Amino acid sequence: MECDCCGSQRPVAVMLRRNRVLRGETRDFKAGLSVPLPATAFVRHPLCEVCVNWLALVAGNLATPRFSSGGPLLGAPGTRSRVRIFPDQCHLCKEMLGEAAVVVDSVVIGGGPGPLPGMLVCGACDTWIGGLADDGRSARGGAERAIDGQYGSWPHPNLRAIDVSLHLADRGLEATIRESCRRMGVEIRETAGDNSVVFVEASPAGSARNFVRADSAPRKGRIILARLAAEADLKACLELGISTWLTNPVTPQQVSAALTIVARRPGFHQRWDPATALPAVDLEYLLRPALAITPVEGVSPFEAAWLSRRVTRGYDEIGATNGVVVVVPRAPEGDLARVEARITRALAGRCTVVTVNSHSRLHRRLEAAG
Repeated sequence: MECDCCGSQRPVAVMLRRNRVLRGETRDFKAGLSVPLPATAFVRHPLCEVCVNWLALVAGNLATPRFSSGGPLLGAPGTRSRVRIFPDQCHLCKEMLGEAAVVVDSVVIGGGPGPLPGMLVCGACDTWIGGLADDGRSARGGAERAIDGQYGSWPHPNLRAIDVSLHLADRGLEATIRESCRRMGVEIRETAGDNSVVFVEASPAGSARNFVRADSAPRKGRIILARLAAEADLKACLELGISTWLTNPVTPQQVSAALTIVARRPGFHQRWDPATALPAVDLEYLLRPALAITPVEGVSPFEAAWLSRRVTRGYDEIGATNGVVVVVPRAPEGDLARVEARITRALAGRCTVVTVNSHSRLHRRLEAAG
């Protein structure tokens, strides 16, 4: 059996388990987590000893910030300096959990607990740590990505004609955007100029909506950054005429893609699909095959859209039609099956992923339903 994370032939020592549970089924204590797991976990990852110990360090760094994981990871969940006080907070990002959550733990092959202790996490953090478990080679400098190159590198156009201002509460989020802009040569200013693009953080309290309504600066664009819990605030901003939105956490690649949209079409307002908060698309005009991502029962269209945006690359095009997310990967068509497999694994248990084109059966079904 091959290790999911590094793909090496080192002996598999531990099984990482990610199991979705209703929080009423859990008994959470300060000393740890006691959860009645079913015989078959939601998703399982066979890992070698080296990889599971690395993942334990990564999770430990987020769960206990004073603990060092050996370096930052792009798009890692931020905590906004919060600590976990209540049992209905995610162990990693410290957001309040909904009715359902995910238990992540590890067991030694042959029996016994593994080095990654039981954690109760939100769907967003589960998707992130699951992505590392599924393939952590580029994050650890062991592989280059076909388009991006080495980890931490990404392609971007010349964006020096615009400048950026920030309206953010999350210091980790702010640090990511500042570093991304610095590496692209984009200036960050405290006051808005004629070429200004503002990044605004959404929140359950409606902070982004209030800012956008009051903002009278002649900006080229407004970009919203939203956690999964900030759905209502984000959707209110769509009606106020924003340029685009990104997930929080965010990667430098996604920051670059959002700024590129504004630079190419300053002042342009999208037509939004109300269920997913994604740009509305028409499958009739697909020029190349795409991926249709459909939420399973119990997953809302917005959650599917948020998670899809979280796990796709910044340069991929993403939209929606009739509550179905449509992703057009910026990759050779010959690589589409590999992209579909990666996204299918990332969204396992939450969404189904199929390839579609302008003549597909899915397209005809959606046309009939509309």
